[in-house]
Amino acid sequence: MQMVKTINRYPAWWTLYYALRFIYFISIPVLSIFILFGVLSITSSRYVTQEDYIYTCVCLFLLIAPAILMYSRASSRKDKIKKIVAEIKNTRFLFT
Repeated sequence: MQMVKTINRYPAWWTLYYALRFIYFISIPVLSIFILFGVLSITSSRYVTQEDYIYTCVCLFLLIAPAILMYSRASSRKDKIKKIVAEIKNTRFLFT
């Protein structure tokens, strides 16, 4: 009996892609938040006040909003593609 060799279906660069993707979507926003709070608390002539929290919330929104928009667009495209694939699978018996 001969062993079947499985084909590697993922290119070698995918690991690097997922690592960079993780850094972009998780690490950069988290570090930006910590840096922003640190800078606000050090450079402010007083401790962090409500005004600083407003700036922080606006900055957080500007960091997170593009990722949310990209995710919603990607999920809607994914749903459309799934519907098309399901339709093709359902009609394939007509062509055989």
